[in-house]
Amino acid sequence: MRIERLDLERYGLLEDRRLVFDPDAALHVVFGGNEAGKTSALSAVGDLLFGFGARTDYDFRHEAKTLRIGGQFHHSDGRVIAVRRRKGNKRTLVDDDDRPLPDETLAPLLGGVSREVFSREFGLTAQALRDGGHALLGAGGRLAETLAATSAGMSALSRRQARLQQEADELFTPRRSAGKPFYVAME
Repeated sequence: MRIERLDLERYGLLEDRRLVFDPDAALHVVFGGNEAGKTSALSAVGDLLFGFGARTDYDFRHEAKTLRIGGQFHHSDGRVIAVRRRKGNKRTLVDDDDRPLPDETLAPLLGGVSREVFSREFGLTAQALRDGGHALLGAGGRLAETLAATSAGMSALSRRQARLQQEADELFTPRRSAGKPFYVAME
C-alpha cells in the first residue's frame, strides 16, 4: 500500500489541508518546525486507517462529531482506494459523498496490520525515539550499554583505542626486538 494523499478536512488545528505524496518515492519524510502539524498528520493517518478511538486529542478546535479526514491509497494490485473517515461509533468510513462504506474496505490495504504495529513500524516520531531509548536503558543488559556507549561517543572510544595500541606498540612487537621493554624484561 502507498499513501498518495492525506486530506485533513477538520482535524486538530488543521482544516482543509492536503498532503500529496510522490507515488515514485521509496520513503516519505514529513518535517517542519515545532507545532507545524507533523504529529497531527501522523495521527490522522492512523485514525483514517483504523478509525477514531472513543476519545481523541484532536477535537479541541472542531467538535468531535465534525472531525473528518480522508485519503487516497494505491494497493499493490493496482487498485486505487479513496475514503474519508468521520468521528462516530458506527459506519465511520465513507466515500466522497458521505455514503457509508463497509468497515472492511481498507482491509486489503492493511494486510492484517494492527494500529499498534502500524504506529511502531511506520510512524517514527522524536518522542517514540526518546521513549525507545529510555526503555532500552531501563531494560539494562549489554545491548543497552552498547547502544548508550555508541551514541555517547564512539570518537572518544576510538581515540582511547588508538592510544592503547600506540602504548602496546612501544612495549612489544610480534617480531622480537631487543630494544622493546617487553623483550628486555624477558631477558
